Amino acid sequence: MTATSPELSVALSADEYRLALLGLVDFEGQWEALATAAAFVVDGSRKAALVQERLAPIASHLPALLKRKVDAFEMIALRHWFRHMRLDEAPDPEEATA
Repeated sequence: MTATSPELSVALSADEYRLALLGLVDFEGQWEALATAAAFVVDGSRKAALVQERLAPIASHLPALLKRKVDAFEMIALRHWFRHMRLDEAPDPEEATA
């Protein structure tokens, strides 16, 4: 997955991509709120660290991810992953569409 803006192209891992979509859609770009919410989920400290160390610094480029239509079923799956699964535990979203 890649976030692309005119100034920058950033490759994201599957976990970073999932967190980025949650941050953009459910948390409306409030990255600190997403990191705080991670305290209440499985593997939360690692998810919060990804948000703070990897996503927050490039936040201005992440809305490019929404150019691809994100449907309700994908968001339901992302929310389930966020709450109940460890990093690297879910299948790669690109593999599911291949």
